[in-house]
Amino acid sequence: MAKVTVAIPAYRTRFLVEAISSVLTQSFTDFELLISDDSADRSVADLVGRFRDPRIRLIEGPRRGPARNSAHIWENASAPFLKFLHDDDKLYPNALAELLRVIEKDERHLFAFSHRDVIDDYGRLIRKPQQFNGETFELPVLAEFMVSRMVNPVGEPTAMLVRRSHIPDASVLHRFAGLEISNLSEVAFVLNVVNAGSAIASGERLCAIRQHREQVSANRADPAYPRGLFEWEICLRGAVQAGLITPQAAVGALPRLDALYVRQGSGFEEIDRFRAGLPQLRDLLAAGRTDVVDDGFKAAIAFAEQSAQLPARRAPAIPASPYDQAGERRARLTVEQLTRRRARGWAWLPEAPEKSVRVEVLAGARVVGQAVADLERADLRDVGTGRYGFDLVFEEPILGDDLPVLRVVLDEEEFSPGNYKFPPLEQALKSTEGGGAVLREHARFTTAGPQFEEFQPAILADRPKLVGGEDPLVLAFYLSQFHAIPENDEHWGAGFTEWRQLARAAPRFPGHYQPRIPRDLGFYNLLDPEVMRRQVEFATAAGVGAFGFYYYWFDQKRVLERPIEQFLGSDIEMPFLLIWANENWTRAWDGGDRDVLLEQRYRIEDEDALLADLARHMLDPRYVRIAGRPLFVIYNASSIPETEKTVDRWRRKWESEFGLQPLIFMAQVFNRNDPRPYGLDGALEFPPHKLSARTQKMEVLDAFSSDFRSTVISYDDIVGASLTEPPSQFPLIKTALPGWDNDARRPNRGVTLAASAPAKYGAWLQNLIEAAIERPLYGRPVVAVNAWNEWAEGAHLEPDVYYGAAYLNATARALKGAILKKNLEREALAARRGPAGEPSS
Repeated sequence: MAKVTVAIPAYRTRFLVEAISSVLTQSFTDFELLISDDSADRSVADLVGRFRDPRIRLIEGPRRGPARNSAHIWENASAPFLKFLHDDDKLYPNALAELLRVIEKDERHLFAFSHRDVIDDYGRLIRKPQQFNGETFELPVLAEFMVSRMVNPVGEPTAMLVRRSHIPDASVLHRFAGLEISNLSEVAFVLNVVNAGSAIASGERLCAIRQHREQVSANRADPAYPRGLFEWEICLRGAVQAGLITPQAAVGALPRLDALYVRQGSGFEEIDRFRAGLPQLRDLLAAGRTDVVDDGFKAAIAFAEQSAQLPARRAPAIPASPYDQAGERRARLTVEQLTRRRARGWAWLPEAPEKSVRVEVLAGARVVGQAVADLERADLRDVGTGRYGFDLVFEEPILGDDLPVLRVVLDEEEFSPGNYKFPPLEQALKSTEGGGAVLREHARFTTAGPQFEEFQPAILADRPKLVGGEDPLVLAFYLSQFHAIPENDEHWGAGFTEWRQLARAAPRFPGHYQPRIPRDLGFYNLLDPEVMRRQVEFATAAGVGAFGFYYYWFDQKRVLERPIEQFLGSDIEMPFLLIWANENWTRAWDGGDRDVLLEQRYRIEDEDALLADLARHMLDPRYVRIAGRPLFVIYNASSIPETEKTVDRWRRKWESEFGLQPLIFMAQVFNRNDPRPYGLDGALEFPPHKLSARTQKMEVLDAFSSDFRSTVISYDDIVGASLTEPPSQFPLIKTALPGWDNDARRPNRGVTLAASAPAKYGAWLQNLIEAAIERPLYGRPVVAVNAWNEWAEGAHLEPDVYYGAAYLNATARALKGAILKKNLEREALAARRGPAGEPSS
């Protein structure tokens, strides 16, 4: 018998594959996955049938709502622990292991729960609720908190793991106070087991809860929608009757219940009936009465259930304002700035200027933000009190193109909808202002910006030498795709080079640095031998000590090789090394296995030719050597068949045939960071690989297109992830990024590091150089920069129109600053030790 039954009460299939996959990839594996098909058309069963995992078991659902379906799984489960998972949510890999760890601390723990993330249809993070620390909860306290505040700190069932052995039967999920519960099963559960034990919370985030339009709570046309509102009243009345909360405490909860009915239930006749009964309930509670699950309340429930069965269920709209009539009071609402996350403006009631009104924003039928309009406005000081401003931050972003509505709340029972509506993003682009905003952002980056610098070779004109060691080596990755080749002509059209990609880039949100336009070197062609000569002049003057040329090999066929061959035949004195870009060329520019244009294969009959060609480069006197050994980097070591054996064979051939003993490093990409399992000598960082996994995506709520799906990460977070990484247990070359933005290659679908700047990059690089001096690589400090000229990925040191040569100057300052700082430290240490190496007096 499995230790845990993971229960998916399923009636939708849209996100079900993701939910199931999140279970099958758990680090804890002693579980069964029990799925109850509550769909009307057996679509769930059809989808689940495609999985072949023996841990999955499918049963027929009762088709009586989500709570009954959850109870049905409970009755059919075999394990002592039950882990809930809704069909549109997902678990993080450590969810089962962590919840078991905390619940097994004490036999009294009936259930464990965790923090959760809230995501949208596309899996994008909306918010990260933080409602508790990892702690133990006594259930009476938890129950009173829930019903008195109408807040559920436990979260959705997806956040819970239940110990079934301590609980009598599954009815705790769907009944309370003798009444049926359908939507608030987790609240009913807590109230029903309040005297049976305790609960414990994990401080970790172990699951993601999805918010989308198909949910009952978001769909006013769903017959079950009103239940999500009046079930709170069932729980409140039932808790009073069961003695879980005093009548006096319940009186304090009624305004919250009333507000819930008003905000989310307006236009439903059945909700109006519940609301009409609240004054009588207040009187009963004020008199100390506890028998409040009375006939009148049960009649309101019966009416609501009867309404839900109507064949043509309406989706009532928010009612019109009662103040639209001539001669009545009417609020004024002005929205001056509206984004997908925030609204600013002012609102007042001219007939009662001393009164502060409340502003709400509705997404569909849900209130997602509210604020009192009482901020002082300098421009309104001569009007009434002058305190009519509001700055409203939404509880969740406005997603999609549905129009949110801002309205003014005059009194507890009086509403006045504002006429202002937020246009969909496409409309904003078509409008004068929206299109103007995009054009202004575009134009902003096509001229010199506030951090623009001309190149300053004088920074390193008197370059200091490192005392007591070899000077640091700064190597920059170098892309050769700036000349036409037959393969690119075939796949992308005649004359294709990397420059053509740049034309596709555009600003996607305010402050998005696009387009990127080369300046001093222009849109060059690398077949012009003078181009690389000028590049080297810039690079060496800025402190870049070597280029890492990407090397491409496909079954004895090399591509993009002509710039390197030109360099080998020239007298340019620039150290270099090779980075074997051993991945497929694909239409998506991702090295994957789909839409392959050139396939990377490892044919044994090509091996000797490959090693000989690489050796030809390594034997060049300009090739970078560390401790006398040429440094060679393999981009994707894991793709080489039997990597360790293959590399060992290569080493023997290189030594016996060419007298070479290269240091072979791997790039840290695709979550493969440790070179030792591959028999390699060390690793080279390739950010944003690895570092982005330790950061959080930023919310971009003001994108210029609703089609925007790019991943945006703070540049500061990437720098922080780099500088706080513990020292590696193997030789590692750390790498800095001047920036990253591959929108040119993948419009609206790329990865962007936001708010990069030359000063930030320079500080990061100097930190890395200082650390490299302390921990040299086989005797020499080495750091890398990604990259010299990756223009279509927004990673370049070459001068551009907006920043000029600021990044080159920052590189020079970082190198000089690191050497001077370390020299001063060593001089100070030597002074403390005295001339003979002894501490001075």
